[in-house]
Amino acid sequence: MARVSWIPLALLAACTSRPAAPSLSVTDDWGRPVALAAPARRIVSLAPAFTELLFRLGLASRVVGRTHFCDWPPAARAVPDLGNGIGPDVEAVAARKPDLVLLYASAADRAAADRLAALGIATAVLQLDRSDDLRRVARAIGTLAGVRPAADSFVAAFDS
Repeated sequence: MARVSWIPLALLAACTSRPAAPSLSVTDDWGRPVALAAPARRIVSLAPAFTELLFRLGLASRVVGRTHFCDWPPAARAVPDLGNGIGPDVEAVAARKPDLVLLYASAADRAAADRLAALGIATAVLQLDRSDDLRRVARAIGTLAGVRPAADSFVAAFDS
């Protein structure tokens, strides 16, 4: 019986190109890197525009917290209300065990962003005030949630 050398097979396996895992990192609007090891599965949205966008991107089942102003679409009202989105109750947010918090880029939210980071909770600080912001924010959320194709499709529809 012939002996088979496993070394060439091991070298071949090591050199075989594998598709790269999708990047789950963005730079938020405060210039901070936000990186996740896996797509966000438990998302707290602390601005109504973020909540609407999450639902539009098909991420409703992943939204585990919202502000009392996040009332659209109507299904958003079923998500636990965590209070105000500006200067949020960090303990209430952390109690939802999010792997991503979407926080509005306001100076009043800087302390909350710092506290969430200290707790090890990924926080993307985003500004969505103008229609020009929508493309960037949709793609950032799509990237972090692992649904970038859906975000790109949404942006394309928005642009048309």
